[in-house]
Amino acid sequence: MEHSIIFEEPNSPSHSVLQELLQQQTTVLPEKGDTVPVIALIIDDMGHHQSLGKKLIDLKLNLTFSFLPNAPHTLELAEMAHANGRDILIHLPMEPKGQKWNPGQDALMLKESPAQIQQKTSTLISRVPYAIGVNNHMGSLFTEQQSAMKDVLTVLARHHLFFVDSFTSAQSVGFAQASAMHIPTARRHVFLDNVHQTDKICHQIKQLTHIASQKGSAIGIGHPNTATLNALDQCAPSLLKSVHLVGVHELVQ
Repeated sequence: MEHSIIFEEPNSPSHSVLQELLQQQTTVLPEKGDTVPVIALIIDDMGHHQSLGKKLIDLKLNLTFSFLPNAPHTLELAEMAHANGRDILIHLPMEPKGQKWNPGQDALMLKESPAQIQQKTSTLISRVPYAIGVNNHMGSLFTEQQSAMKDVLTVLARHHLFFVDSFTSAQSVGFAQASAMHIPTARRHVFLDNVHQTDKICHQIKQLTHIASQKGSAIGIGHPNTATLNALDQCAPSLLKSVHLVGVHELVQ
């Protein structure tokens, strides 16, 4: 999986549904120094791991789940996450740097025309029920290209979806381009599980809360694996006592 950078810093809903969610945000982002930082935890790559996916959704944590459009268990698990009141994203596959990374079927590629990119984006969006936003799967190459990202974001705007930049490249223009197009957006701060060890993931969660205490809010991304599940079950409840854990829609602006 292409997520090695750790920086410290039914179908899509109608316009009225997303607008209502954004207007009814219960979280006011705190200023630096306030006592209740805010974080969101996104679990990417949902849809391939049925058992792990169910266990993650069953956790008593307000996690956000991002589903791969073509994964075999996406529909089932998205229904379950929706029933549990969780935010649901589309994990949109995009072209990475280097052939060792495989973004999967129907990934968006820079060689494609604007019309092809927009059509594929619409098709992929239609495969994830209850989604209110999108974040990129891989895409370290694709997200650096402004014209390509504009094509994708044009479709997101049409479907009234927000965009969370997974920030797989320090040169990503996704966040800036979404902001320029007045699309609600945010950016990932920490990957939790580049190392699949429970103690390392607990350390990353602690680091995320520290960033949130400095910035007022922060977003972390993890993945369906046993070590991440164990960390979220065992250490996260105590580590998250100092923050307010929200669905990621509360942090897009």
